[in-house]
Amino acid sequence: MAARSVTRLRVRKIPSDPRLLEAVEYIERNLPGKITRQDIALRINLSKSYVGEYFKTNAGVSLSTYITRAKLERAQHLLKTSFLSIKEISYAVGFGHESNFDRAFKHKVGISPLAYRSRFSRRTFPKAHE
Repeated sequence: MAARSVTRLRVRKIPSDPRLLEAVEYIERNLPGKITRQDIALRINLSKSYVGEYFKTNAGVSLSTYITRAKLERAQHLLKTSFLSIKEISYAVGFGHESNFDRAFKHKVGISPLAYRSRFSRRTFPKAHE
C-alpha cells in the first residue's frame, strides 16, 4: 500500500528507508484522525523536533504538505466513487470543518469538491421506478 501511495502523491524519491515507509503507511492508515508530529516521531523512532526535517529531506515535501495531499487524494477518490455527501467526505478524510476542506480542495485541484464530483464522478445512481 505505501509504495502505491507514495507514487500517487508524487513524493520526490521512492522511499527505501524503512522509517519513511513506516511514516507514510501510518499517515495513510490514520487519515481520518488527528495526525501529529509526535505520533509519527514515536512511530519511526525520531525526535518530534527532527521528524519534519527528516521527512522533507527524504520525501522531498514537508510533512504537513504530504498529509494534506494524502487527505485530498483520498477525497478525490471518494468524490468519484461514493455516495457520501461533501460534508461526510470532509470528515472522512480528516478535515475538521467542511469550509477548510472546500478551501484546501479548491487550492489544490482548482475547482470545488461539488464541481469535481459533477465532472469526474463514475457513480451510478439507481433509476427511479416510473
